[in-house]
Amino acid sequence: MVSPFCWIIVIISASISVAYYKQTTLLIAASICIFILYVIVYKILTRLNPSKEPAFKEQKICPLIAKDTTEPEYRFPKKQVIEESLMAEIHNN
Repeated sequence: MVSPFCWIIVIISASISVAYYKQTTLLIAASICIFILYVIVYKILTRLNPSKEPAFKEQKICPLIAKDTTEPEYRFPKKQVIEESLMAEIHNN
């Protein structure tokens, strides 16, 4: 569903580039405007359908362990935990 929006932006930028290929100042201004348009479209699309996958900090495989040190330390799951989760996935499918 995102592809048509990207195609529109590409068509607009290509059309401007072909039509005004000798006017460098206009092309620079158009590039900046197209970049701003892209950012606006990106923000609108991400608000409409936010990702349903958990962020890294919310995943249960590598949770962040709080310690007294200033740098965080990551705990990686044991082999048995990984095997159990993979087996559970296989049985669920």
